[in-house]
Amino acid sequence: MYKVYKFGLLNISADASYDARDGCFRDRPAAVVTPFKLRMDNLRRSWWAAMDERNVFNWVSAAPLSQRAWVFQERQLARRASHFTKHEVFWECSAADPYCTCETYSVGSPFRTHFLNMNKYEPSSLVTGRDHKVKLRVWFNMCEDFSAKALTFERDRLPALAGLTSEFAPLFPGDSYTVGFWSSTLLEALLRSTDSPAKKPGLRDVYVAPTWSWVSSGSSVYFGVLPKSDHKFRHKIAEVREIHVTPSSPSPFGMVQSGAYIDFEGFLRRIRVFQTPLPSDPKKWYGISTHKQELFVDGREWGIRSGIDDFTFRLDNPDNPNNLDKSSGRNGNNSQDKTLSEPTEWSGYCFLVAVSRHTDDSKLVLEGLLLEKIESENIFKRVGTI
Repeated sequence: MYKVYKFGLLNISADASYDARDGCFRDRPAAVVTPFKLRMDNLRRSWWAAMDERNVFNWVSAAPLSQRAWVFQERQLARRASHFTKHEVFWECSAADPYCTCETYSVGSPFRTHFLNMNKYEPSSLVTGRDHKVKLRVWFNMCEDFSAKALTFERDRLPALAGLTSEFAPLFPGDSYTVGFWSSTLLEALLRSTDSPAKKPGLRDVYVAPTWSWVSSGSSVYFGVLPKSDHKFRHKIAEVREIHVTPSSPSPFGMVQSGAYIDFEGFLRRIRVFQTPLPSDPKKWYGISTHKQELFVDGREWGIRSGIDDFTFRLDNPDNPNNLDKSSGRNGNNSQDKTLSEPTEWSGYCFLVAVSRHTDDSKLVLEGLLLEKIESENIFKRVGTI
């Protein structure tokens, strides 16, 4: 189906419409889309200005239609598209320059800051002139955007991305695709975090993917750990021995059957995290309460004589009553959460993935997965990161 949009001569997009009954056209004040030119002779320069100070792309990216996951893929694959937004008609294509025009900027947009300074998430533009890390960064940026999109049927999450995945696959020779990941970045990508609360918090209502895949999340996700080019030091302490995934269709990019798992070799520790509220300081004008987070590993407090006393605790479900990430806290840091008034505790397991530091003088940072046991002694599900 995705090839219909990829090879279509022109795709017409009713961006401002919530459904098929709303149509393409809207009444709008003409001044909104009428630019004017400013010129300063003494500087020998001129600027185009518009009444709306926002970037013109917002009328497309923030439109109701753009919040749909299927439409996300269709827009990225389309060679040419006419967007009928709330305020103006917007032309977008795969040409190098200009790749977009609209009524406000009829000779092309002056902005080049979208889609990583590329036209769109187009694999063809990544074939030459870009190294492997850049290609992977583009892939995960795209997954971050896609994770925030809505679907009528959650089971379509992987199929709605399958067309783009098949287009990206030739860029990663030697890499195998596994439920939203490429094998060369699997350990790093497992450490994704929840970027914002979801309309459907936590895991999705139906089985979409295993818990270790970002596709299973009910929230938009963020891959802040990939790539770690800004790290002075990073050492992996886990190894993937086997990945078992059974596709539900002949396509390796579509839905998968339940029971997918990863067999790891590494360090698994039982942990407990305590968050204790501290009284607010009435002398401070902002009146923010503080808290302290304490981590115990195998019954011993972490940070004492370990050399690694910096950690961030995040549970995947933003509505979990024991979600200590309400404070986005690090060990002993202040909190801006005024609702936390009682001690909070979480206990489970931590599978250590890596340790890292940003500079020679910075502390070592622990990175790992938070797990809960679900069946036998050695079978767990992911519930967060640390």
